[in-house]
Amino acid sequence: MCTSHHQPSNSGSHGASIILGTGIDIVQNGRLESWVESEQHLAKVFTTQELELYHDEFSVTQPLDQTLERQKKAAYVAARYAAKEAFYKALSAVLLELRMTRYTFSFLFCCQGIEVIKHEWGVPRMVVDWAFFEAKIDRKLPDLQVHTSLSHERDYAVASVVISQGTN
Repeated sequence: MCTSHHQPSNSGSHGASIILGTGIDIVQNGRLESWVESEQHLAKVFTTQELELYHDEFSVTQPLDQTLERQKKAAYVAARYAAKEAFYKALSAVLLELRMTRYTFSFLFCCQGIEVIKHEWGVPRMVVDWAFFEAKIDRKLPDLQVHTSLSHERDYAVASVVISQGTN
């Protein structure tokens, strides 16, 4: 994934930023339980790197109860699915805000241009291949930052995404 110039900077600069789009999504974990054993379903939404992270996450040395393991996998997949859906909603809002609506794209197209990875302390981070989206809309996007939050509990996973533009 190309991170290009659109990632949050760690320069210590605290300039203002403008929120251009927000997205939120909630997924019932059980809805994706059948996906956890289907590479075909997972590959439609997740990139190769995300699938490697998924398999690494669940290559446990001590075996879990099969039902519990399936539920944990479903929660993991559901949270990341929700993040991609939330990004799709937020990016759609950004494109409307910037009046870049000449070309449309689908959720599944969007999924291949973003990855949810673990950052420091296990904090989720969304990596965006902005060139992938710029090629689709045939326009250059401004410098954008993506802020992601994931959460899940027994039955549901939720994700929010905020896309902002720095004013520095």
